[in-house]
Parts: sequence; C-alpha cells; structure tokens
Amino acid sequence: MVRLRPIESRSVRRTGYDSPRWRLVVQFRSSDAVYVCYNVEPQVFSDLERAESKGRFINYEIKGRYRYRRLGRLTVRREKSG
Repeated sequence: MVRLRPIESRSVRRTGYDSPRWRLVVQFRSSDAVYVCYNVEPQVFSDLERAESKGRFINYEIKGRYRYRRLGRLTVRREKSG
C-alpha cells in the first residue's frame, strides 16, 4: 500500500511512490481522482518532488510516457475534534 502525502500544488493534492515496484500514485485536486503510473524511475519521482510546478511536470514528463490506470476517487474523512 502506497502512502499518499499532501504536497504544495494547485493541481495535485497528494503523491506517493512505491519504490520497490516503481509506481507513482497521484491524486488531483480538481476531481480527487487517483492514478497509478507504472515503471516510473525513482529519479523521476525525485524530480517531481522538487519541481516548481507539479502539474506542469506531470503533464510534460509523465503523461504520455508511462502507462497508467485510474484507481477512482479518494475522499478523505476529517477527524472530529473535541
């Protein structure tokens, strides 16, 4: 199971990486859709984390270069305080 971490981005809500399997997981803000991209090299994930624009990096460096699959939508339940 890949743990998704929030990132600072206007288009990407969270990312995660399964290093043994080279799988990148991305959740987008606009739809909460979650995608897994296959055979993404560790360096590419590292470059994504450092990219000034995560959305632009995904569009130009990942989209169209790696096989992917939509996993669906992920909604996060917020814990009640009190």
